[in-house]
Amino acid sequence: MALRHALLTLLADESLSGYDLVQYFDGAVGFVWHATHPQIYRELERLRREKLVSGHLVRQTGRPNKTVYSLTAKGRRELLDWAATPAPPRMVKDSAFLRAFSYGRIDPDVAGARLIEDETSHAERLAHFRK
Repeated sequence: MALRHALLTLLADESLSGYDLVQYFDGAVGFVWHATHPQIYRELERLRREKLVSGHLVRQTGRPNKTVYSLTAKGRRELLDWAATPAPPRMVKDSAFLRAFSYGRIDPDVAGARLIEDETSHAERLAHFRK
């Protein structure tokens, strides 16, 4: 998945400012796709040039003006084509999974503590996704 598809997905149901999109990446979306603020704004500009999104300036009083982005018909077609295309097999790199292969070589109490920490972390992520 490319950042462009993450942005198109977020814009599929509502118009959002760059700031709004950054907030999504700093929150819920960050669990599945990471992007920095500059990456997001650069990609929004590319999407605008390719006419996949449109942006309109919103003038604000007492705050900086902002651009609100919306998906165009062309952008929606690209998103739907991408969503309908089979995803390539995923290679998961997770140090916790790899580390678990060595738990039989360390103190059982330490290994058990690490497993409990991992379980707690996954339960917290699951609760966040369910929200």
